[in-house]
Formats: sequence, C-alpha cells, structure tokens
Amino acid sequence: MNIEGIDGAGKSTLAAALHQKGLAENQSIKLLEKRNLYGLTPYKQHHLSAIKGVLWDYSDDDPIESLGDNHWYHLICCWYHAISEEIRNSRADIILCDGYYYKYLARFALKENADIDYLRAAYRPIRQPDINVLLDIDPAIAFQRKKMLKRSESGAFNGFVLQDVRTSFIDYQGQVSAILEREMRLSANTIKVDACNALDDTVAEVWEKATLETMENSFST
Repeated sequence: MNIEGIDGAGKSTLAAALHQKGLAENQSIKLLEKRNLYGLTPYKQHHLSAIKGVLWDYSDDDPIESLGDNHWYHLICCWYHAISEEIRNSRADIILCDGYYYKYLARFALKENADIDYLRAAYRPIRQPDINVLLDIDPAIAFQRKKMLKRSESGAFNGFVLQDVRTSFIDYQGQVSAILEREMRLSANTIKVDACNALDDTVAEVWEKATLETMENSFST
C-alpha cells in the first residue's frame, strides 16, 4: 500500500498511524520510509543512506541544477528500484510505503519539453502497488502546514518563480497534484481520501477501504 499526496498532505503522519494500527492488530506489517531506513540489512542501509544523502540531504543554496535534470531523475529512479526490490523480497504480509515514485514523475513531467513516455519507462520494471492511497488537499492548506520549504517544493527548478513563495507553491503543487493522481490511477487501484479529516477517522477509512479492495481482488481472481 502506497501513501501519496503533494508536499504537506500528511503522508508520513498517515503512514506511521497505519503502521501502528497494523502492529496493534498483530498484522505482519512493514513501513518503508526514506527518513528511517530501519529493518534493512547493514549493507542496504549503508548503500541507500549514501543515495539518500545525495538526493535529499542538501543545502537549499547548493547548485544542484548544475548537474542536469537527467542526472537527478535517474538517481531518484535508482532509489525506487532498490525500494521495489525490498518490497519484492519482504516476508511481511502488508508493506506500507511513505510515498513512492509518482510525485517525482509528476514533478519532472512539468519540466519544459518533458517526454512523459520516457519518464514512465524508467519506472516500468518497478513493482507497482496493490493499492494507492491519495491524500487530497488544497495546496493553500498544505502550504499552511509546512514549517519549512525547499526550493523544489515551490517549483523553483521548474520555472515557478512568481511574486512570492506561497503563490509559487500553490500554483506548482496544484499542477503536480493533477499529474500525480492521473499516474497513480493508471498504475494501481487508488483510494482518494480527504487529508483534512481527523487522523483517526482517516486511518479507519483507509483500513476499511483497503481491506474491502483486497477482498474484492481476491474474489475476482
């Protein structure tokens, strides 16, 4: 199960809450998130920590654009191909992903002269989720939730340099959201939930819908 949404939607919060619910119900459940690489072998932790450091632990004034879009896109692909292998090899009955590749595909699809078929092809071998959960939120509300913003979240690398960071964020995230939902629905069954609902209510809604979805798929096969 993949938890997805724009920046500020609450993906990490929901993924952690669903993980706790699964543990409380004695489910065989595993949470994969880029900020915590627990549960991996020492080699995998070392390897992915190095990629993580390059991809996400950078200073906001680093000239990352000097390396070119293709460099960053394929490095991100490397990360998710490794995560995909972890999913394939896991013995857990339920695997939760705190975000998958869709957000990055959507971001790069907004770049000038982007080739969507080329972007999709890089992820074609990746294990697709059985269920996607899309947290639906107004970008203006997502902006209010953000305590700190990276340039990438306001579209600075995509030419979204408007009067102020709030306007850029709302415009950019709105466009990312549309592509994000489209790509999610193309690859897997997608549950859309309101990101502004109470967390306990959202957890209960997602758990129930995901259980029903799994039962229907099992019956149909």
